[in-house]
Amino acid sequence: MRREIAALALGIGAGVILLGCGGGGEPSKELAQHLLTGSITVREGARAGLGGECIIGSESRYSDIKAGTQVRIKDENDLIIAIGELDKGHIANISRSPDTVLSEFDCEFPFSIPYIPELRSYSVEVSHRKGPTFSLDDMKENKWSVDLTLGD
Repeated sequence: MRREIAALALGIGAGVILLGCGGGGEPSKELAQHLLTGSITVREGARAGLGGECIIGSESRYSDIKAGTQVRIKDENDLIIAIGELDKGHIANISRSPDTVLSEFDCEFPFSIPYIPELRSYSVEVSHRKGPTFSLDDMKENKWSVDLTLGD
């Protein structure tokens, strides 16, 4: 019985693979998928952590932005089409105040989400924050990369 189920599953899987190929040599628009890369830069509350990692202080209104925070990609109907997470933050945009020896900097958290299909529009949400909406043309023009900013 187990062999029959395994053979059936293998046969179904092979059928799906064959159907997906379409025989034309080029993937159809429905099957086109992309790797979405990007980052979110937090411009307040940044702290240098151990090992050079950049973190957001617990007193900041952006303290929920950290490595592992969920990034959701939604379609024009507000349905989630892909989920990823933020990588470790790193220090970005270092500036030194003339009144002090301390430097100010931002934290930049990169992310990478595979298997993004071609749709009319996309919204990017990080944590509980609704993000901007991008058209398919925007995504293509920006080579499937988005950069977001929180703070002043």
